[in-house]
Amino acid sequence: MISELKLVEDEWEIAQLQDAVDATVRGFEDVARVVPADRGVSERLIEGGFGLRARHDDNDVGYGSIVGAGPHATILCWKRNDGLTAHGGLLLMDMGVENRHLYTADVTRTLDQCGLNRVAPFHEAIRRIAPFERGGPSRYPPRTRRSVRSAAVRRRGG
Repeated sequence: MISELKLVEDEWEIAQLQDAVDATVRGFEDVARVVPADRGVSERLIEGGFGLRARHDDNDVGYGSIVGAGPHATILCWKRNDGLTAHGGLLLMDMGVENRHLYTADVTRTLDQCGLNRVAPFHEAIRRIAPFERGGPSRYPPRTRRSVRSAAVRRRGG
């Protein structure tokens, strides 16, 4: 019976989830302001900046933050966060704020480290293979998993 009650959130629960999402968005905005495009910064600085927002606005981070720059971005559940960002690289962040009522947001974003409004040619090719959303409709048409795999294999020459 309890599991059936949890299928639909009431207005209070929806408000809690929205609160956690809003705080998480503010945390990502804070991080975007401290990550320079022209030099590397520590993954831990990014993790700490987000954690500061989480502690200030709400309760804490909802789970251990994943901040992976460059080759660390491809490691599943990277938790050491001991690398550096690099110009021209990618930065993967999976972080969420837990609010005072223990509701948590879970947001994953990948940022380009090429500077504002500039995308490295390699990253543009990846985006064409695996489309993503930027606050609206995808820039490229949707693709099936098979077509993404085929394109990746062709790209690497295999």
